[in-house]
Amino acid sequence: MTTRTPRRTRGGAATKGSTVSSPFEARGEDEPSHLVLVNAAGEHSLWPAFAAVPAGWEATGPAASHGACLARLARASRTPSSATP
Repeated sequence: MTTRTPRRTRGGAATKGSTVSSPFEARGEDEPSHLVLVNAAGEHSLWPAFAAVPAGWEATGPAASHGACLARLARASRTPSSATP
């Protein structure tokens, strides 16, 4: 999903027609664009592959397509965590 939002310039004025998309959206069907992360509490998160993994989180596997990562998240939400909160 692409959202059209005014883009702010350095002076704070908006420019017309700018397209801003979320890094959490699908990029391409087969493009390895996302990661699934997990933290010590066993919480999972979808993360864009181009961004550095935040401290306290680690990737559960290699970068995969948006859809594949959503499937991983769905499986993780149905599987009891072995992590200790």
